[in-house]
Amino acid sequence: MNERSNSMPPKAKSSPADRIPRSTEVVEVDAYVVDLQRILMGTGTWEELTEAERIDMQDMRAEVTVVFDHYSKRVLSCEVRWKRPAYSGVPNERF
Repeated sequence: MNERSNSMPPKAKSSPADRIPRSTEVVEVDAYVVDLQRILMGTGTWEELTEAERIDMQDMRAEVTVVFDHYSKRVLSCEVRWKRPAYSGVPNERF
């Protein structure tokens, strides 16, 4: 009897493309800077604010960082950090 006939067929070499993807194996991290005034105007909330609130939020920005899972197509994490523009710490002085 042939020795090869009783043995299992040789395994095919697998490539990374043949692997089954798993959740959280490939994630993407994106960061965006958004303008708070533009978001409030788009949602209609800007008209409900007082003049003092509008002035306070006029130049405010938010940095949004999102972690996205490619396999499940879901957001794993989201962080919002509020930041004022760099010139807000500079005192307004007349020369």
